[in-house]
Amino acid sequence: MHFFVMIFIAFYLVRDGGEMVSSIRSYLPFRAEQEDRIINGIRVVAKSVLLGTFLTAICQGLVGGIAFGILHFPGLFWGTMTAFASLIPLVGTHLIWVPIAFYLVLLGQVKSAVFLAVWSIALSGIIENFVRPFLMKGKSKMPPFYIFLAILGGVQYFGLKGVLYGPLILSFAMIMLFIYGVEYRNDLIEYKHLGENGSVEEGE
Repeated sequence: MHFFVMIFIAFYLVRDGGEMVSSIRSYLPFRAEQEDRIINGIRVVAKSVLLGTFLTAICQGLVGGIAFGILHFPGLFWGTMTAFASLIPLVGTHLIWVPIAFYLVLLGQVKSAVFLAVWSIALSGIIENFVRPFLMKGKSKMPPFYIFLAILGGVQYFGLKGVLYGPLILSFAMIMLFIYGVEYRNDLIEYKHLGENGSVEEGE
């Protein structure tokens, strides 16, 4: 349930974010250009997460449809069901392929059941762990590996909502570090220069 609430919030954040942004701006202690960078960064990540989630579901559906087609099941129908099932937290595509694998075992088609299980576990794992972070990258320009780590950390700390929260927090942290670096770059250079001069004077 929380996962679907997260998707719902992300959708409306992307669609109706303008009104929210106007109210949030009044509370941010930053200059206009800094506020724009923060808000645009969060909006881009939210779009990327939302788009990546649905593209991942499509990939899961295609992989599932091919497997079911090979086993002479209606590939289009079961692929569509697999795509929708991949959006369901915890169970995901298991909701589709596990019962069908048991059904094949009951029919005595053990090899087909093993094929379906291995295919589903292997390819679903690849899609979730490698393809999903790549698809969620979008225009955010964050490396897929960082997104993968952000999702893992977010899910561990926030549960399923961490799929959205993890990348958003990472994006916010990277933007704040960038703003800090730009804001205090001259001070840091001057401080480093003074430190080097101080070391030289002490040595003398």
